[in-house]
Amino acid sequence: MIARDVVILGAGPAGLAAAAELKRLGLRDIAIIDREAEPGGIPRHCGHLGFGLREFRRLLTGPQYARAIAEAVDTVSTGVTALRLEPGGIVQATGPHGGEIYRGKAVLLAMGARETP
Repeated sequence: MIARDVVILGAGPAGLAAAAELKRLGLRDIAIIDREAEPGGIPRHCGHLGFGLREFRRLLTGPQYARAIAEAVDTVSTGVTALRLEPGGIVQATGPHGGEIYRGKAVLLAMGARETP
């Protein structure tokens, strides 16, 4: 079992921004998981400018923005799919090495617009 203070489900802009803010506030024991092979979410596929002005004070393309926000956090476990959220902050997942169990004092759902209930 991987125990953390916070488990964030989703390594797109919302999940990565939340992790960066928690880190800025002094919380370091965070797990971020995402089913995709790379962090960054939908902006990774947007080649146009228009990202990053608020956070980085400069205009970036989607892929540049995705890389920049991913670099703001320490560790993202990619290729990990959350299967079930259970009481007590338990997240059942599957990843490259088979079944994984995460436990967080808090679980943040930041899975984006493509998810369904």
